[in-house]
Amino acid sequence: MTHAEFRERMGLGEFAIGLDLEQIMKPRRYYNFMNFEEGEEPKDEEDDHVANNLLLRGSNMEPSAAAAAAMTERRHLPSNANNNEEEDLGCDWHARGLIGPIRQQGQCGACWAFSAIGAIESAMAIDKFNSMPPAEREDPKLTLGLVTPLSEQDLIDCDKKFEKGCKGGLMTTTFNEEEKSGRGICSEADYPYLETQGTCSNDSCTPVEGSVVRDQVDVVPRKTHALEKAVRVQPVTAAMVANDPMFQFYSKGIYQMDGCGRVTKEMGDPECGILYDDQDVCIPDINHGVLVVGYGIEESATSSIKKYFKVKNSWGSSWGEGGFFRIARYDEDKTDPLENWGECAILTLLSYPVMK
Repeated sequence: MTHAEFRERMGLGEFAIGLDLEQIMKPRRYYNFMNFEEGEEPKDEEDDHVANNLLLRGSNMEPSAAAAAAMTERRHLPSNANNNEEEDLGCDWHARGLIGPIRQQGQCGACWAFSAIGAIESAMAIDKFNSMPPAEREDPKLTLGLVTPLSEQDLIDCDKKFEKGCKGGLMTTTFNEEEKSGRGICSEADYPYLETQGTCSNDSCTPVEGSVVRDQVDVVPRKTHALEKAVRVQPVTAAMVANDPMFQFYSKGIYQMDGCGRVTKEMGDPECGILYDDQDVCIPDINHGVLVVGYGIEESATSSIKKYFKVKNSWGSSWGEGGFFRIARYDEDKTDPLENWGECAILTLLSYPVMK
């Protein structure tokens, strides 16, 4: 299969950047797991923060018009987050059985929905796990079945205020819209995936108990250790650059590609993406939404890169390592502002939902 054929089959395209500046985020809270003392409130950003409207699509359709998206104030991580700075062996929510099934998004550019649903499924399962008596948590038989597969189609058809179905969306605005609706999400069995956007039909099924998004947490970008500590709490949605042929044909190992995720646009460019008030350069050309489910070390790796983030994709179980991939993770963040967004820009846009 050629690169062009792969892109057509997967519906891969570019990250859509609206040309009209709109207010996409209101006061937001970040917790970078390093600089804030326990109990200290991080400063909110200014109310007049503006940003280009960005849509993660994974499709080659024309960009949609920018949409205003007033974002809810975020909470910081709970104080029981693991703040140990010492080296650890990592974590793997997939290995613990608290990750939903691998899906195939096909030619519908709704990677945002797959990423968001994966995060919500895991958040619900982890909440169930944490509510179990300690003795029961150690019994694999009792922890099986904690994940309830939810419907991506529900989001694609019904989340229309900010998202554009198969034409793109963002995980952060999806969480916001789900929080505002307060309805919850139907199961995948009751509202199956159709690989296209249809008429909202979630009134014909019952939302899964516990699937209402209550809040969301943003993770400080461009900081490897911030993502490490966030993913110890639960899986984290992420945006990345995914249009390199080497990545699209990835099969196994720790992925690393020189220049992947490097900023390509200059400040002032009409297509320069701005997400943060103190941003000193444009964001990278992120175009795909994924779910970070863990991190670790492969001591047997033959290359010098042994540390990785483990990430869930939405390109089917025959792609990569059973639908997952591992991407390079570094001890020290790069200092060059054009390159310090993580491997393939995996540290650019990070968040997770709060279900309780």
